[in-house]
Amino acid sequence: MNHNIVYNTLVYITIITCVYIINNNDIIPQLRIYDPHHGTYTYYSHYFDHRLIRTVINNIGSLQNALPEEIPHRYESTRMSYKRDIEQNLESIRTHIANSDYNRINKIGNIIKDDNFNYTSGTGLLVIRLHQHPFVIKLFTETGESITRSHGIEPFFFMRMNGGIARHIAGLTRITVNQKLLTFLYNHADQYANITTPRTWAWVPDDTPWLDIHLTINTQQSDARVPGIYALINDAIEYDRTAHIPSDMVFSLFRDTNNIFDPHEGNCVYETQFQQYVILDTESFVDIVGLDRPLRTRSYVSWYGYLCYRFLIRALFPQLTRPA
Repeated sequence: MNHNIVYNTLVYITIITCVYIINNNDIIPQLRIYDPHHGTYTYYSHYFDHRLIRTVINNIGSLQNALPEEIPHRYESTRMSYKRDIEQNLESIRTHIANSDYNRINKIGNIIKDDNFNYTSGTGLLVIRLHQHPFVIKLFTETGESITRSHGIEPFFFMRMNGGIARHIAGLTRITVNQKLLTFLYNHADQYANITTPRTWAWVPDDTPWLDIHLTINTQQSDARVPGIYALINDAIEYDRTAHIPSDMVFSLFRDTNNIFDPHEGNCVYETQFQQYVILDTESFVDIVGLDRPLRTRSYVSWYGYLCYRFLIRALFPQLTRPA
């Protein structure tokens, strides 16, 4: 028995030593962020890699998908909401956050998700269902100091899997993936005619501070810019919370689209009025979990199992698993 204890202890020490040596065998990647309101911040982490910059570059253009002047309602197409009114709501919410006056936000809409929001600093992601308009607002607010923080449990794990892509940056992928999904569904209407996504638009305030991001790995530097404040506006989907969602259909679409959306339970719902399924959140699954090859899973068990495996490998060996 004593021999087993000694043997196991030596094995654990060897593994820990190897991990330490591997993870300290080169220069730690450096991330510099210039915030025009707060100065320059510098961070070091073995988990940073160039996917962080590529995600910004590949998706920043999606923020040009601005609200139209008039927006017909999803369920009452003869009724309209107007861009100026929604933008006024957004500006009011910004002001209330800046003043830490969160109770006044409730007069504009219901906060339906704040898991990734820090009420003390007023940074992170806040999701609000507007009272006077049938839309859901995803408001992203970060500074040069806060953007590398995880703001919640899920982002903490994801940022160690995806090269340091914060939720603020991953949010840029939502319109891109939404458009790709709609194109795929249109081209494969014979198989997926009863699946769709909400309409999605972007809003960037004129006075948003733009954060300059500079990532250096060894001698290679890459750069990008992101708005410190932006919002995404989606249709508020009315759905049957008791409806059965066929997981085989969800995972079939997940595989056929090369994993571009998150298939987690609750992300696909049944829209009763139009008798169709809706993918609510179109954040890029490939980017948020750092996939480097398509995942061919067919069930939630194997899907969750892979995510756990992916996290452990990246957490223990970020150098060996860092893409070029």
